[in-house]
Amino acid sequence: MLVMLGVVWGCSQEDMRITTSASSEHQADWNTASLDELRQAARQGQADAMFALAVRLETGRGVERSDREAAQLYRQLVERGYVGAMINLAAMYMDGRGVPLDLSEAAHLYRRAADSGSAGAKNTLGHLYLSGRGVPQDFAIARKLFEEAVMARVPYAFASLGIMYATGSGVAQDNVEAYAWFAVGEAAGDRFAKDNRVKVESKLSTAEASRAKDRADELLRQFTKEQVRTR
Repeated sequence: MLVMLGVVWGCSQEDMRITTSASSEHQADWNTASLDELRQAARQGQADAMFALAVRLETGRGVERSDREAAQLYRQLVERGYVGAMINLAAMYMDGRGVPLDLSEAAHLYRRAADSGSAGAKNTLGHLYLSGRGVPQDFAIARKLFEEAVMARVPYAFASLGIMYATGSGVAQDNVEAYAWFAVGEAAGDRFAKDNRVKVESKLSTAEASRAKDRADELLRQFTKEQVRTR
C-alpha cells in the first residue's frame, strides 16, 4: 500500500520478489529438486541451485525458515551479478528480514537489478522515488521508471502511473487519466488496480466517466497488442 496526500492507494508488491530460479533446456529444474540435491549443488556453487535454496529458506517451503541464511545466499549471488538475488535481497532490506532494515541499501539493489535489465525492479524503484523511501523523493525519476516498466508490459506498472495522475505527483492531477491507467492495470491482472479504479471512478462526473472509459479503451488497444510480462 502507498499513502499519498492522505489517501491509501493499492500497489502490488508481487514484482518485489522472484520466486523461481532461471531455467533453460540446459539447466536442471532446481525449483522442484529435493532439499538434499539443492544443498549439494549449492555447495558446489551452482547459482540457480543457490537461488532456489535461498527462496525455500526465505519462505520455509520444505525446510525450516531462515531469513539469515537466505540473505547470505542472496548476497553471494549478488556478488556474481544474479538479478533475482538483487531483487529478493532488496525486499529483505525493505522489511528488515535476515538483514538490518536499510531502505538505502534496498534502493541500491533495486537500481542494480534495474540497470541489469529487470523491468519489474524499475517499477519498484519508481515507487521508492515516488514516496522518497531510501532515495530523495523525485517524481520525474519515478515517472521515467514507471514509463519504462510500462513499455516492458510489467502488469503492475500501469497502476503506478495511475497513482501519479490520481495524486498529481509530478504531473497535473487528472482523474480521467488515472482511471484509464488503473483500468489497463486491472486488465493486466493487477489485483489492486480495480480498487484504485473504483476509487477514482466515484469522483468522476458522467461526462468525465465517458471520457475516462474512452481513454482506457485507447490504452488497452495499445498495450494488449503484445503479451504482458509477468515480471
